[in-house]
Amino acid sequence: MNIYEAIVIGSGPSGVIGAQKLIDNNINTLLIDAGFDVKESSPLTSNEKQESHNLVDGFHKNLLVQENFKTKFNKNNLIQNKLNSLGYSKYIDFDLSNIDYNPTLLKGGLSNVWGGSILPLRNEDFTDWPIQLSDMKKYYKYAMSYIGAENYDDDLNKIFSLENYDQSHKIDRSIMVDYILGKYKIYKKKLNLNGIFIGNSRIAVEKQSCPYCINCNLNDKFPLIFNSSNNLRKLQKNNLFKYKKNNIVEKIIENEKFITIFCKDLDNNEFKYRCKRLYIGAGFLSTSKIMLDSYKAKNIQINQIEAKDSQYFILPAILLRNLKKNQNKINFSQLFIEIFNKDISNNYAHLQIYTYNNLVDDYIKHKYFLFYKILYPFIKNFIRNRIIFIQGYLHNKDSSKASIKFENINGSQKYKIEIKKNDKTDGVIRKIISLLAYNFYSVGFFPLSFLMRIGKFGAGHHSGATFPMKKIFKKNSSNLWGVPYGFTKVHIIDSSVLPSINSSTITLTVMANAARIADNHNNFK
Repeated sequence: MNIYEAIVIGSGPSGVIGAQKLIDNNINTLLIDAGFDVKESSPLTSNEKQESHNLVDGFHKNLLVQENFKTKFNKNNLIQNKLNSLGYSKYIDFDLSNIDYNPTLLKGGLSNVWGGSILPLRNEDFTDWPIQLSDMKKYYKYAMSYIGAENYDDDLNKIFSLENYDQSHKIDRSIMVDYILGKYKIYKKKLNLNGIFIGNSRIAVEKQSCPYCINCNLNDKFPLIFNSSNNLRKLQKNNLFKYKKNNIVEKIIENEKFITIFCKDLDNNEFKYRCKRLYIGAGFLSTSKIMLDSYKAKNIQINQIEAKDSQYFILPAILLRNLKKNQNKINFSQLFIEIFNKDISNNYAHLQIYTYNNLVDDYIKHKYFLFYKILYPFIKNFIRNRIIFIQGYLHNKDSSKASIKFENINGSQKYKIEIKKNDKTDGVIRKIISLLAYNFYSVGFFPLSFLMRIGKFGAGHHSGATFPMKKIFKKNSSNLWGVPYGFTKVHIIDSSVLPSINSSTITLTVMANAARIADNHNNFK
């Protein structure tokens, strides 16, 4: 049996950028993956293309999935295939009934369905970490270059230390955004004193479109949102890299010389790989299962672990002006609002603004079909031009937690997820809404609090910290290189090792940390 220099598990953003860093350092690398493909039953016309990236990272997931609503795009089962995880539960023994998180076995992982929003963390956000922003800066820059991130010269540059990152291509913005930014420019001083800072969204957009990718935005002139499966294709052209799919990793066993990875294929056939050093980027639930099952094989008693989450909520709002020329075609987040207000919380809140778009229009048509024709003049002349959607995230300290443990559920052994509600959460969200309402004239919109919706644990897919990095690590943690307790040659590189789940976007930090760990491969003993 071959003993590979390095093996990476998972083709999501952390796995692929980790593999890329290994290749950059001339390390022969094998990436193993479930690698499910989304199959298209028939070609889509340009008019049938629907934005699918922000279905998980945004309110579109709720519009399209929870009520079995199907758009033209979904007629080919593409959205459904992505969000039902293609039978994830068949292969991974998790009871997901208490959470709203969609793990996936797709090639590219959750980059198939994310919204592309990215921000680095601030130096203050590393308080609970064994590393600092200075350790991450060059890897943030590497990750932003890798995914083709856009940047702007606005207040967010100073807050999140973005001044040194390249100003890449820009995405067109809605006139709704221009209106809000215009209000912010006038009332900036007042808003800042109230802890409100507004800037353009940072979106991970590809510099060149990929002819193989079907996940284009509704507006065809937009570049594609970063999808790690595209970068996987590029890696496969490198002689130092190999890719093998149809692998469901069950457990790992480490000895002094190598690590053995035990797998099953999709037909339950058993086989294994060996390597000198292993990097796990399977997504926090799959990674957690791999590690817990590996601890069982190692006779280390870890029966329960804790997961952290960034509480997610959706808040519709109404603009103070009727912008009759709004194009209604942009499905990306277009503005970030950062709330730094100690009267609300010691932790800041991150808000993303989405404008009214065709998916919302289709949803209204579906839900209120009998009245749609009657309502249409009102929708056309009022709702389309004034409604925006705020998608909010809180720090894990203001959010619920989850415990993961193995137990008997209805006669079968599964990993049970139980939620521990945080009493602070509702109050923090209410205070955020009150702050926006108090400053409604200055921000240019009024929050519709009666339509606010708080998501379950995992709804925003900003979750992890099951094996957090610590300076002094014990059970249920890892060291600053993502090496979990009880192992020496295994590194976790996905959100499982983040010490905290901050309010800010998660993917860029996960990718930067994965690159940091993999970049030090030659220094590990």
